[in-house]
Amino acid sequence: MAIRVLFRFHFGLPFRQASDEEKQKAYQAIEELFKKWKSSGVKLIGTFGGPAHVDGFAHHMILEVEDVSKVWEMDQGIFGGEVGKLIEEFQFHIGVARTSIEDIWK
Repeated sequence: MAIRVLFRFHFGLPFRQASDEEKQKAYQAIEELFKKWKSSGVKLIGTFGGPAHVDGFAHHMILEVEDVSKVWEMDQGIFGGEVGKLIEEFQFHIGVARTSIEDIWK
């Protein structure tokens, strides 16, 4: 059964206080992180965004992984890397695909 992950993050105050150079480095780091996830088999199902806090915006990604241990690797990639320095908050919510509902939707 496919494991679905809702990844939610927002840059928040650390990003707003960063220099333009630091922001550019953060964008490059997150792009590299997403490329790494993709090359390791993480599938992107969809994205959306919405309010996170006062004057803020959160990014949401619905992902699919083969094994829950992959989520731990993803967490470590953020927490221990360049991206984590400018992200105020991030969360991973883990569940399983509801293929019976998806089949009805088709």
